[in-house]
Amino acid sequence: MDAEFYTRFEESFRGSQDEIRQRLTIYQPALDVLQATCAQRDALDLGCGRGEWLGMLRGYGLQARGVDANPAMVAIAREQGLAVDEGDALAELAAQADHSLALVSGFHIAEHLAFEELQMLIKEAFRALAPGGMLLLETPNPENLQVGLWSFHVDPT
Repeated sequence: MDAEFYTRFEESFRGSQDEIRQRLTIYQPALDVLQATCAQRDALDLGCGRGEWLGMLRGYGLQARGVDANPAMVAIAREQGLAVDEGDALAELAAQADHSLALVSGFHIAEHLAFEELQMLIKEAFRALAPGGMLLLETPNPENLQVGLWSFHVDPT
């Protein structure tokens, strides 16, 4: 799929960067817990997109890095001064050292993975997480009528 097309698709159907940042504030209590429970400060965001979450993590004093397969998304994130690599999320996670991360996150990636890939992601995340670390995955709720009947099926990926 054309990278520029998907970037425009995200803007139209998922929301602007400001809208996404506002939605992500729901996770502030989890970040507060993470600050209190984990001495490690490195974070990896899988499928980081435009980097809204990475910016929020930076505000919490985490050394956040992202990875995304879409070069247009990577360019947008890098323009904001965020540490983002273009590549495969599972390969990047597998390359992390044991117990090296405070946080592994992924927003709207789980629903795009085969079951075996999702199992691998969870296994690799727990291997890479430091004591007190956190795995945070957000995925659409198919029991929500708006999601189940409309928005989930709009995404061509």
